[in-house]
Amino acid sequence: MKKLSLFIFTILVTARVFAQNTLADSLQKQIDTASSNVLKAKLYNQLAVSYMNYAAIQDRELKTAYQENSLKYTLLAIHQYSRTDDSTGLRTSFDRLARVYRDQKKYSPAKWFILQSNTMAREQNDVPNIVASLITLAGIKMDIHDYDLARRDLREALQLSSLNCYTNQQMDVMLSYARLYNSTNSGKQAAEAMKRYTFIKDSAARDSEARTTARLRTRKKFYTASYKLLRKNTTQNIASL
Repeated sequence: MKKLSLFIFTILVTARVFAQNTLADSLQKQIDTASSNVLKAKLYNQLAVSYMNYAAIQDRELKTAYQENSLKYTLLAIHQYSRTDDSTGLRTSFDRLARVYRDQKKYSPAKWFILQSNTMAREQNDVPNIVASLITLAGIKMDIHDYDLARRDLREALQLSSLNCYTNQQMDVMLSYARLYNSTNSGKQAAEAMKRYTFIKDSAARDSEARTTARLRTRKKFYTASYKLLRKNTTQNIASL
């Protein structure tokens, strides 16, 4: 049974590698013939993203290879984005580099790249991505047990997400606070953070349900009014015959 399972696993891994290599070869050929930096950046980005499913890979060497390829093609994409002043492409690339380096437990480069993302978001007054980068930055600082600085980042992230009513990001901040407090043996505060998370989540669900109900009612009123008008016009047309 174990041999059969191993055989099936080997086949699945081989198929995945073959599919990935086929995609990579196709994209590389397109890059070789690309006539603009914009197109090259797009294709390099696609290549980098295609290697980002490494979390599901069990084989350590293959997983590392996927991570390194994602890093390589992201850096090549950054080179092209820099030529075309594509700030959005640069910021998302910085986010990806931070994620891969963090997964590799290379915290210094992970921290550096997420700081670049945060800086760009601030320059563009892009509040959602300022908050997102602060949450990631706090997570990296917790990874290296720098809890005081992580708390500072989360405080700013919570302030910005609350002022701008970013519900999902408020929930992300609360989950990060729960992790922070659990890591510092502050069980009571961790429980409060989770309680706050649940409250925000439930409130968002109720608001969403209320909006859906309101839309359905409005739609029903519209169709009812339309139907009555149609019947009235039809009756009048028949009467005039």
